[in-house]
Amino acid sequence: MNTPNAVRKCPTRYAASVHAALLALLAVLFMPSCAQRIIVKQKVGSVVGKSVDLDELRRTWSAVYAGKASDSQIAEYNDEVADLLVKLAGYRIPDPGQESVRLNSLRGSFDLLIDPDGKSDIDIRNYDQVYVSTFLRIKRGLKDHVVTEGLGASLALRSPPGEDDPFISPEGLWRPATAIVEFNGRNGSPKLIVYDPLKRDQVQCGGHRDGLRCDFTAPLATGVVGQTAQIINIPAMLNFEKFEDKLDLFRISPLDPDKTVCLLVHGLKSSPATWRDTANEMLADPVIREKYEFWTYGYPTGAPIPYSAMRLREDIRNMIAFRRANGAETNNMIVIGHSMGGLLAKTLTQSSGVENWNRLFKKSVNELDVTGDQRKLLRDMVYFEPVPAVKRVVFVSTPHRGSDFASNPLGKVASRLIEMPSNLVRLSDQIMMESSNALTPLGLKFAVQPPTSIDQLREDSVLLTLLDNVPLHPNVTYHSIIGRKNLRDPIEECTDGVVSYWSAHIDEAVSEVVVNSDHGAHQSEEGIAEITRILRLHAGARD
Repeated sequence: MNTPNAVRKCPTRYAASVHAALLALLAVLFMPSCAQRIIVKQKVGSVVGKSVDLDELRRTWSAVYAGKASDSQIAEYNDEVADLLVKLAGYRIPDPGQESVRLNSLRGSFDLLIDPDGKSDIDIRNYDQVYVSTFLRIKRGLKDHVVTEGLGASLALRSPPGEDDPFISPEGLWRPATAIVEFNGRNGSPKLIVYDPLKRDQVQCGGHRDGLRCDFTAPLATGVVGQTAQIINIPAMLNFEKFEDKLDLFRISPLDPDKTVCLLVHGLKSSPATWRDTANEMLADPVIREKYEFWTYGYPTGAPIPYSAMRLREDIRNMIAFRRANGAETNNMIVIGHSMGGLLAKTLTQSSGVENWNRLFKKSVNELDVTGDQRKLLRDMVYFEPVPAVKRVVFVSTPHRGSDFASNPLGKVASRLIEMPSNLVRLSDQIMMESSNALTPLGLKFAVQPPTSIDQLREDSVLLTLLDNVPLHPNVTYHSIIGRKNLRDPIEECTDGVVSYWSAHIDEAVSEVVVNSDHGAHQSEEGIAEITRILRLHAGARD
């Protein structure tokens, strides 16, 4: 029965109670444990209510400025700056245009001047939340804590979402910063200078030259905690419509015209949060901090692969236009795709030609009796050309020739539970009602029962066969990272538990690294090391 105006569920023989039981079973089997979720707590204790000892801060600053500060004095200065800024962050964030903030000290109130000399890399007044990283405790969810030692107090700053920047997620964008408090003379007012550790490694303060102290993990963890995407991997796979607006193409680092875009694309029943350890570890490399602007693409993963790939191409075009409007050229992108995300990344560098269309239809797209929007949707899914900006692709555990998971009983049950995008359901119904004579036998099969992404990941998938036979772009550089769960297995026969080496290997890759890992090779130590190496190579740095 056709239901052109409603979401159509895939056919199922199960009663509602059985459906719910299977859904719960899938959630238990697939959902990461709670221990994998990031938890961040702010522990300011009694610091906010304590008055600042401005004289002591001035004394330690004088030693720093004179170039005579010991390591213990630098550590003391950093702690004193952190204590002062907790008060600023705790109850008063400067408004745009505000030149100072009134705070209390042991000897009375004083004015903290906000960058009066224009030395700051970052204007703290442009951020709506300020945390002092010293007082943020990451309870779990990340393997390592990336901190550089040096001068200053590390901050986590939040940019709010807004119409002028559609690529900040609804939860906001968190970034690292380093604050230094200076003084003019013995009795001068304190001045707040905020530096960008993503752009510079060192700072000169009078006779003292030092690195910047920065906690890169704290803002990353704080940002992930606020993201709904951290916990909706399974529900988003099963219900496209409910989660379509909660996932998209977003930046996870500040916009910088001088930096290269690195786009991270997750796989099936996953979310952008899967990249947290990868991104965190990469920030430990100064070349990567200096050279890259990171983006993630989040999408409900149960939809057909061509549909998600089409949406990704549209989003990248919008991203390129946005960056260009802000003075940033985007012509040297690197895309890293994990699992099914690697297939989406692959389509960004391929030309579909007419073969895909001719396998499904006996008439041209213009001859079908569909609406204008449906015609565009169909054309954009089936016909695609390389995205010129993409110059390098890293495939991580990518099933170029499918996965046996998609064919096993659990995969089949999961596929039956997925609800398709409603516009695809309406398109399918319209074609069946008005243009069924234009369909080939294969096209008729797809129109009657539109395939989910899991269906298209089967080892006998028509889609994967087509993509595997379409040439990769000769001007794009490809790399493969492949998991090997059991070291006793020969490489040619190994698997990561989901994708076999046979499926993940491609001859066109200029490098292929097999790492000791399950399907999460992008989170493994060896996998992250190889991604870091490739990013450094792409940036022109030495290996």
